[in-house]
Amino acid sequence: MVADFRKERPAQSLDYQETYSWAQGATTVKVPFIPIDHFIENGIGVCRHHALIAAYILDRLTYEEPPLLKGAAQHMRDNIPLGAHVWTTFVSESGTKWHIDTLWDRIEDFTDPVKFQELALPFAYGPNAMRNQVRRTESVLASYQAHRRANPKPLLEPVGGGAMVTPFMGALVRLNRLVAEGASVTEMRKEMKKLSGEDRINIHYHVWELHGMPIDPSDQDWGNTHLFDSIPIFDQAVQQALKAKFNGIPQDQQNQIFGEVFRLAGSPDSDDPIWGEHHAFDDIPRLATAMAIVLQ
Repeated sequence: MVADFRKERPAQSLDYQETYSWAQGATTVKVPFIPIDHFIENGIGVCRHHALIAAYILDRLTYEEPPLLKGAAQHMRDNIPLGAHVWTTFVSESGTKWHIDTLWDRIEDFTDPVKFQELALPFAYGPNAMRNQVRRTESVLASYQAHRRANPKPLLEPVGGGAMVTPFMGALVRLNRLVAEGASVTEMRKEMKKLSGEDRINIHYHVWELHGMPIDPSDQDWGNTHLFDSIPIFDQAVQQALKAKFNGIPQDQQNQIFGEVFRLAGSPDSDDPIWGEHHAFDDIPRLATAMAIVLQ
């Protein structure tokens, strides 16, 4: 899969150097950055890929309104009798502690003494790993609740198709999505408050510009006052702000993003040598995915 991925996307900037030290010296290899989506699409992956996805999904469900789950997810890695292994735990606010291993198809409440002993068997996870798991989950709820108070929203928000938005323009992409989904003005106002001051001013300006630049001496922030007079115009203003943000990215990275747009679109059969550039803003979630791949 790695070889195929490199053929599909030969951009060497996506690789990073990894150096392994041995008794005989050191070996340096190039390790490619491959989106986890690629593993899912190909139906492959080892324990670390399974555990990372499981932990992310469980954690993300705690952020829903109302929460679909209440508790704390942890990404576990430890030595077991058969070697190193990775899995997930979820400690619910009710006190139940779940051992979740999607690779080995195990989900057990390890506060149950019988289940704990089964998990601690030498041909399972072993006693040391399970004792470590108990220790590492003792204070997880308290630390997680402190984290939630400091970070009321996840750092990464899903966009259409499960892709991740780069923080560089994440709030603008979410605002664009709300408009496309016909969200209420109240919801859009809430998302506007999450934008940077520069992005808000940019949208205010484009609303004023698209309305024909009206002159009102008594209103120095006309675009803000009339922000939602016309949702189609507001939508265009958000698109203009997205483009302005995108134009601030260095040209070499823009070119990489255009290449990703072309690939994510299925590498369409076209005579247009810069198809990705010409169609970058046709699909905002796709553009956000391309940006996340290149910038992150």
